[in-house]
Amino acid sequence: MPGQIYEIVDDRGVSMTEIVQAIVEYIGAPAPFAVPGWALRLLAPFLADVTALRLPLSNAKARAQLGWKPRYSTWRDGLSQMLARAA
Repeated sequence: MPGQIYEIVDDRGVSMTEIVQAIVEYIGAPAPFAVPGWALRLLAPFLADVTALRLPLSNAKARAQLGWKPRYSTWRDGLSQMLARAA
């Protein structure tokens, strides 16, 4: 519908940590060095805030009004397809 805003998101929220872990697994790289949250807040408070940000998003409106559905059943499936195309 014209003038509407639709959130095109996965059915399940995902953290930046989960995304990085999935990329590392996909490419077979060693796990990245993990920085404890308290240390990140001390060293880079803005970065700590950004990485901890959780947005309440839902694709229900796009599904109901547009008949939209995700192309991939999970974000991991979509990520693996994207990485395969980039390789």
